[in-house]
Amino acid sequence: MRIKISYILAIFLFVLLCLFPAIQAANALAPTSAVYAAPPVQTDEPITIRWRTRWDETHVRRVALPIIRLFQAQHPDIRIELENVENNAEYNAQLRAELADGGGPDVFYPATPVAYELHLQGALLPLDALIAADEIDLAAYDAEALTLYAQEGAPYCLPADVAALAVIYNQDLFANAGVAAPLPRWTWDDFRATAQALTVDGGSDETRQFGVDDSTRDWPLLLWSQTGHNAFDDPYTPRKLLLNEPEVLAALQWLADLANVDGVAPSRELQDDLEIDDFFLAGKAAMRIVGQWELARYVADANFAFGLAPLPRGEYAVNRLDGSCYAIAANSAQPAAAWEFVKFLAAPRGVGARLIASAQQSTPALRQLQKLPAYLRPVGPGKADVRAFLAPVDLRFSWYDPLHPLFADWDEQVNKQLLDVWKGDDPAEQEIGDIRKDAQKLLNQARTVRRQQQGDNEPTPLSALPLHYYVAPQGDDANVGYTADAPFATIQHALDVVKAGDTIHLAPGDYMEDLITQVAGAPAAPITLVGPPDAILRGKGEMSTALRVRHDHYALVGFTIDGLHGDPSAPDGYTEKLLYVQGETPRRGVTGLRVYNMAFRNAGGECVRLRYFAQHNEIAYSTFDTCGLLDYTFDDGGKNGEAVYIGTSSNQWDDGKNATADPDESSYNWIHHNVMNTQGNECVDIKEGAYENIVEYNHCTGQL
Repeated sequence: MRIKISYILAIFLFVLLCLFPAIQAANALAPTSAVYAAPPVQTDEPITIRWRTRWDETHVRRVALPIIRLFQAQHPDIRIELENVENNAEYNAQLRAELADGGGPDVFYPATPVAYELHLQGALLPLDALIAADEIDLAAYDAEALTLYAQEGAPYCLPADVAALAVIYNQDLFANAGVAAPLPRWTWDDFRATAQALTVDGGSDETRQFGVDDSTRDWPLLLWSQTGHNAFDDPYTPRKLLLNEPEVLAALQWLADLANVDGVAPSRELQDDLEIDDFFLAGKAAMRIVGQWELARYVADANFAFGLAPLPRGEYAVNRLDGSCYAIAANSAQPAAAWEFVKFLAAPRGVGARLIASAQQSTPALRQLQKLPAYLRPVGPGKADVRAFLAPVDLRFSWYDPLHPLFADWDEQVNKQLLDVWKGDDPAEQEIGDIRKDAQKLLNQARTVRRQQQGDNEPTPLSALPLHYYVAPQGDDANVGYTADAPFATIQHALDVVKAGDTIHLAPGDYMEDLITQVAGAPAAPITLVGPPDAILRGKGEMSTALRVRHDHYALVGFTIDGLHGDPSAPDGYTEKLLYVQGETPRRGVTGLRVYNMAFRNAGGECVRLRYFAQHNEIAYSTFDTCGLLDYTFDDGGKNGEAVYIGTSSNQWDDGKNATADPDESSYNWIHHNVMNTQGNECVDIKEGAYENIVEYNHCTGQL
């Protein structure tokens, strides 16, 4: 169904007075029906902007209409004309067709793959110049999500939300069975055992209670969790299907066996017989994997209390990274007015963005909104905790894999082939061969990605798109490094060739290297180093640091930096500083570093150092164990041994190690949710000259 609603200019003064606190606090709910009915004031020739959404009627009334009223109150020369198409497929089809014909809305809300497809066709207005002119702080966004909407660091769409997943569970069924609520760091084996404990044979199909609803739609999640990588070697320029590990077969079969062997999930046959598409909502299944956008349905229709738990983990803790964004049509006749509205909807200070977050219909892409009290308020009668969608993970992936336009054909093909596995007719091992062959046929048909622009149909050079590099101790730096089957041997070689937006994947093993970054990432295209905890960088003792970051916009995720590289009984067997962050430009330090889910241990001195105007960096969800071995174990005479050291002591400002002798204004750094057992000096030491750093929610022990 499609609806069109026009709201013109300002609203009566008393309405503005009612809504003003909502603008200030951004926690407002939908205005009353009387407010909706208030007639708009007519003015001369306002600019009209068409805004197309794909929300249900409830969100249109509670979110879209208040946004329009608030925006028009602040911009009386702009009228917002709302068009809503609830069905996603219909929304995308209409959008593609209208934009191709030179029409369509000015502002719209595409999902990640649709935004990328339209960008390749030249249908989206580039936003980089507008962002720069208005000084939009891109560091306010989820850095990884931002990369999905940018090419060569230039955004073409402002991220709105992330389609994060969690497990919803029936608190009543858990209580009746005497089963405890899921723990935050549970595993897929725990998930299965919990489902078994909650499965009850009621004597017939109609009365049977299942431990978990059908989860076969979530098969990509199981693959990421067990393998740590996408289905294809590169989401933008896929060359090879990677589903060749034993873990892939095991994950697919495990998922099918929940219904066909364990009997803890409804079979496909039973779903068809009972004509139930959501056993959890019907009270016939105790758990289900859901996205936050689905919660409104359960709040409205469930006749039981429910809770939320983070996703279980396998070899890796994972979640979705894709979502939706706000874009402007390249053919918009009013790009300036459209940009004002997009800022209102999705910029860091956008009132509309806060109202959307307050409605709890999605996981915000703006990190500050993930801490908004109105967003975090408990949901439903069971007071479900939405922080389950924000639980820390090792890796996040786009559900649309690959993002290349061949995804639609691949998705249809692979799900059709997997249907026999889900039904129990064929084992996963039998189907995987055909899946690989058919995937290769699709790849052969799509060797390049074409970007359609005015009079320009040449293939986009592969170097213009982000790349993924793979590194393994048993690799070879002579390899191409594009696949896990042909990895580089050294991380430094990957750092030497990487560009903004690229990702370096580390395989398990020891890396005896002293690393130095060579090039900067970009706000919307950070350079990412990611690996499992048993991918361990140790240094090799030739420099005082294991990893020296001297460029902006890097992300370090999941792996370990352990300073022990030699004799554990000798001081020179340890790297002095594990992560050293220092820029080299006068009065400008490193910015945009994100350190998540890392492990730091066995440092000779500080575990992490942020030095010389280091600003807007984040260290979170990481562990620190044993910093300062040289002074505290080997009695070297000093007291260096902080988990995180920010700034430069005043007596060292002019020691020649910084680019200038100015006070070190390392500021706006955020250190949170870490576990620190230093066995040395302070957990966090902030020196004079530094300011506006936030240190919160850390567990700190072991100071000597």
